[in-house]
Amino acid sequence: MNYRFFDHTADVGIEARGKSLSSMFKSSAQAVLSIMKDRNRAKTSAGLYLELKSDRVENLLIEFISEIIYISEVKSILPSEIRMLKVKKLQSGEYLMKVLLETTKAEKNSRPRKSIKGATFSGLSVEEKDGSFCARFILDV
Repeated sequence: MNYRFFDHTADVGIEARGKSLSSMFKSSAQAVLSIMKDRNRAKTSAGLYLELKSDRVENLLIEFISEIIYISEVKSILPSEIRMLKVKKLQSGEYLMKVLLETTKAEKNSRPRKSIKGATFSGLSVEEKDGSFCARFILDV
């Protein structure tokens, strides 16, 4: 587990780490999913492919977390496993993320363990230090 939670007034703070940008993104997603996971789920699963692009790595992280929250809360689909996740910096300076998620559909009337309203830009940081990456972000719950 390459993430930890930290206290934040009425919200949840997450610090995620990884040896690469991709593994740091994966740790961030795993932290968010660990908050949402307690749903009664059907056993069927499917793959969901996402491709996101942004001018800044911090914006890409918030877009990715926001997409996970959206598909879970609005479509009642929860990623259960991250099969593949790659983040790279393009020659244009933009960041591109490709991810394949294994998902499960929520049973009718099931509720998440904790509902997440959104990922915020407050306190957001992504840093590279000594060959590894660390992200800090706040979830509005």
